Amino acid sequence: MLNSNLVPMGRIIGVFGVKGWLKIKPDTHEIDTLIKYPGLYIFIKDKYVFYKLEDSFIRNDILHVKFDDISDRTTADTFKGLSVAILRGDFPETSKNEYYWIDLIGLNVENTNGENLGTVCELMETGASSVMVVKDSHGVKRLIPFIELYVPDVDLHTKKILVNWELDY
Repeated sequence: MLNSNLVPMGRIIGVFGVKGWLKIKPDTHEIDTLIKYPGLYIFIKDKYVFYKLEDSFIRNDILHVKFDDISDRTTADTFKGLSVAILRGDFPETSKNEYYWIDLIGLNVENTNGENLGTVCELMETGASSVMVVKDSHGVKRLIPFIELYVPDVDLHTKKILVNWELDY
């Protein structure tokens, strides 16, 4: 059972020690984001199962976690490769003109001339700014910097992003 309210946030990449600790490689910008929640959902056999967080620490950009119900290395080893998620409703509120990438995926992108450029299929961080990857119905991808100069309006309610970007860019 997939829950559309859960957002994958990382993957379990290994075990640590003999007491059931797991290593998680987060897909978040800030590694400690996942330990701000009381627990995580782990995708096991086609469904997400909640595990309460007992303890955690970060080492070498890897999150190490100890869940209440996992107490030995053998059990922990069965979790390797599984996805971890949190409820979308548990995300902190955003400020004005601040968006979670997960909320932008799938939005329609239209330029100021009213031309449809496609939908946002992914976002990536380039260092200077985030970049939207917009894919049209023919499979053509456009990379549009996600900065106010090129993206003057995002309307999550109408699921539309307005851009200062031409079809031939």
